[in-house]
Amino acid sequence: MKISHRFLLTVFFLSACQSTSTDEGAADKPQWMPLKDGRFQARDVETSETPEVKDQSALTAAQDLEWDRVLVLSKAHLQKYPGNREALLLLSLAYSGLGDKNKSRFYAELVLKSQPGNALALNILGLIAKSDIRLPEDARQALVYFQLAQEAAPQNPVASLNAGYLNLEMGRFREAKADFKLASARCGDCVDARLGSALASQALGLYEEARLDVESVLAKDESNATARMILAAQAYYLRQEVKESQELLASILEGEGVESELQKEAHGLLGRLQSLAH
Repeated sequence: MKISHRFLLTVFFLSACQSTSTDEGAADKPQWMPLKDGRFQARDVETSETPEVKDQSALTAAQDLEWDRVLVLSKAHLQKYPGNREALLLLSLAYSGLGDKNKSRFYAELVLKSQPGNALALNILGLIAKSDIRLPEDARQALVYFQLAQEAAPQNPVASLNAGYLNLEMGRFREAKADFKLASARCGDCVDARLGSALASQALGLYEEARLDVESVLAKDESNATARMILAAQAYYLRQEVKESQELLASILEGEGVESELQKEAHGLLGRLQSLAH
């Protein structure tokens, strides 16, 4: 099964722009914000007030992907509280959301000057490094950032998720599977970890493990198109169940908000099945 760009999303943690959390239940909450095509996209991000964040409006704007507004609010916040770390991190996020990686990198590195172990800043730099990868060896720098972020916040699953999806993209499936196993233990078997694990297992030929991961994903997100694509591929390639595969592919193509790359894969496999019927 070809891995599409839909599967190569990377993630980072945003909870009031904190790099660590003392809340034991925090890891179970869906707090990911994927980065695709060098820009951040919000999904199920939760925020909570902290003493260092005087104004929550910038965080709310970030949830709504209103990056121009985040920029204005964060700069205003910095005027009131010069050097405020959360405002600097929000500026880094805003510039990344607006496609300006250089400024995003600048503010993330500025945070690291005062707090070298800030996991969020390290994850941001890792994601920027990932977006600049041209050759396989270029991935090393991104993996270094993710490793440092993991060391800075060992109970936070995001660095492991970031490393897992990068290793998946690079074809390092055993390494990716190990990353997702670690992330899953830290995020309460969250969808991102189990989906990544399914993709790694599928690539390694561990089809039963992939199926179990997919079932876990569908139990939490029954319409998950990627999980359904894995099942469709297994139905056809492993069991020659053409009708079952066709039904799964049709459900993907009829769904809303399905990534274009995944739609192409579903159309391609469905076309193959239809040609066999004639």
